Amino acid sequence: MHEGFLLASKLAPILVFPFSVALLLLALSLLPTLRPPRRAALAGCALAVLLVGSCAPLGRELGRSLEWRYLPPAELPQLDAIVLLGGATVAAIPPRRHVEVNEAADRIFQAARLYRDGRAPRIVVSGGRFDGSRTLGPESDEMAGLLQELGVPDAAILRESVSRNTYENAVETHRLLAALGANRILLVTSALHMPRAVGLFRHQGFEVIPVPVDFDVTEETPSDYGAWFPLLSKLLPQAESLTYTTRVLREYLGLFVYRMRGLID
Repeated sequence: MHEGFLLASKLAPILVFPFSVALLLLALSLLPTLRPPRRAALAGCALAVLLVGSCAPLGRELGRSLEWRYLPPAELPQLDAIVLLGGATVAAIPPRRHVEVNEAADRIFQAARLYRDGRAPRIVVSGGRFDGSRTLGPESDEMAGLLQELGVPDAAILRESVSRNTYENAVETHRLLAALGANRILLVTSALHMPRAVGLFRHQGFEVIPVPVDFDVTEETPSDYGAWFPLLSKLLPQAESLTYTTRVLREYLGLFVYRMRGLID
């Protein structure tokens, strides 16, 4: 992938996220050349963006449209490989003494579970590193180490250590597995990320069975406090809701850009 596009794909989305848009509007409202009514209008728009972005029902419904597009299959066939996408590990940078996991750790547990259940003879751990570090190893090594701690033998783990985004995950994994004649895969990633990942991997010619994990949007559960409590908690602005809405918008933006570039069928 062209370096300029790769860098833009990492940085440009930040400019259209709710928090960034609100800050920009607030900054514009401080321009000394603006008249008070326009300043108030810009400040009001900034507040509206934050309130809407922090509204749990909006983020939930947008997230559901992505997370529930591929639900966990009831039965899984035996395929050529399990492909585990990066994004679940935290590097062992001092004072950390070991590789740690983040909120996407379910990916690693699910891949190990699939292997132990005999769903494929190998796991491809796909992920390099895009933080510019010259001292840290690729994410693939971190994932491989954790999989071994979960009982997966090293001989069953294939490392794809070059990719820096989901598109390159698909391209480099195809290059790795094509040499083995392996084309049918169980794709493991977070539910929110799955639509984009499935589109990119199928575009490379893979036969993909999605195995999503890390669901944020689940079925409603009864509340001990009655119907009013969950309704009130959803309507109140929350930082967590703003974060989730931002993640959802990132996925929609990624789908749009990849589709416009012809990288997703």
